[in-house]
Amino acid sequence: MKEHTHEHLHNHDHDGGAHTHEHVHTHTHDGETHAHTHSHDHGHDGEHGHSHGAAGRDQEVLALLLDHWAAHNQDHAVEYQKWVDKLTADGKTDVAGAITEAIALMAQADEHLRAAKKKLTEEA
Repeated sequence: MKEHTHEHLHNHDHDGGAHTHEHVHTHTHDGETHAHTHSHDHGHDGEHGHSHGAAGRDQEVLALLLDHWAAHNQDHAVEYQKWVDKLTADGKTDVAGAITEAIALMAQADEHLRAAKKKLTEEA
């Protein structure tokens, strides 16, 4: 599975002042399967809640990536748990325990990623 990003421009018209936003979409390809993360919510009643400069664009990209990374970790955790179940059934409890610990640590990492996203969006 390869992760990559695509950028495109998105046009908006606010109170007669048309302008363009650039958005980055991160997604993965796995054979014929296509998962696409797309998140840009624009509620503008005459004011902007985000920057049009490079720093603002980087923050938009990071917000998308933080969501993607946490979701990606959760996908892995589901797969890891399947292996834990197999290993436990085979009596390999020491190996299963190590992977179970990794699952718990990934859940903690996801909490930190979500906290980072919250702080990022609160600052915007």
